[in-house]
Amino acid sequence: MQVEDSYTVSLQGALNLRDAPAIREQLLAAIGEHEAVDLDLSGVESIDVALVQVLLAARKSADANGRILRLAPSPPGEACGVIFARCGLASDLWNSQETQG
Repeated sequence: MQVEDSYTVSLQGALNLRDAPAIREQLLAAIGEHEAVDLDLSGVESIDVALVQVLLAARKSADANGRILRLAPSPPGEACGVIFARCGLASDLWNSQETQG
C-alpha cells in the first residue's frame, strides 16, 4: 500500500486580487513538492473571482502533473461556496484525480 505525500494549504481572511500572486506561488510550490495538496478554505471570509481563477489554474496544473488538489474539508466554507455557485462551479469539481482513477 502506497503512502500518499500530502500537504495542507490553509487560506484565511478576505482574499482578493491583491492576494492572488502570493497564493498562486504558494499553491504551485506545494503542488510541485507534494503528491496531494489539501486546500483548506474554511477560514476564508470572502473571495473574489481573481482568486477563483487562481484556484482553477492551480487545479489544472495539479492535474497536468499527475498531482491532486482537493478541498479539505469539503465542501468549502460559506464564502467560497457562494462565489463558486455564482461562477457555476460545483464542489465536485475539486475532487481532482482521486475520483478520475
